[in-house]
Amino acid sequence: MGRLIYVEGIVSAGKSTYAKEVGKRLNYRVFEEPVDKKHLDRFYKDPARYAFAFQIYILHKRIGIQNLAAAEALYSDRWDGAIVDRSLFGDSAFAELHAEEGNIAPLDMEAYRAAKHNMQLMIWPPTTLVFLDVQPCVALSRLKERLEKSKGDRDFELGVTLEYLQKLRHAYKRLIVAAKDGTYPWSHAVSVVHTQWDPKTVTAEEWDAVAEGLREDWS
Repeated sequence: MGRLIYVEGIVSAGKSTYAKEVGKRLNYRVFEEPVDKKHLDRFYKDPARYAFAFQIYILHKRIGIQNLAAAEALYSDRWDGAIVDRSLFGDSAFAELHAEEGNIAPLDMEAYRAAKHNMQLMIWPPTTLVFLDVQPCVALSRLKERLEKSKGDRDFELGVTLEYLQKLRHAYKRLIVAAKDGTYPWSHAVSVVHTQWDPKTVTAEEWDAVAEGLREDWS
């Protein structure tokens, strides 16, 4: 039986790169975060109108990805485990933030929390939850670099501000504390790795050390 890793962090924390580099070294199947330009574009342009619809939509996308990732980790002959670029857990940071901002009505938020709770009970829990903790100013700088390279494919992120990233990081940190304190249905079975991720990890040797650090955490 292989291990299942969830990688979490604010926008432009470096989750996708982390998942790919660590997954390659551990021989884990990598499940990238789904990018649906149509839904994201609407969400970023008018969060007051589309935040709840987007969170419910992505909730259903995640459940399929996480069930497949768990199956690969448990039963695959090809892979030694699976690593997921953002999960239901991380999505709730966005949902909670938009509820606080008034973009999701209280009754809608109750429905979202109930659906998320039930879905978490239906899926195999992760072995390790990795939180890449990035200063918002660093994440914003990375985001601008990504936008320059995207050739318009990620223009929906043009409206992301430093204030939004600061609030999102705060929402994430509350969730990490809750996960460590055992308030999630899977908390007792999960190792939470909270790591500062502001410096750039570039060389093969640096990535080897990151993967080895996870192995040591499991031993």
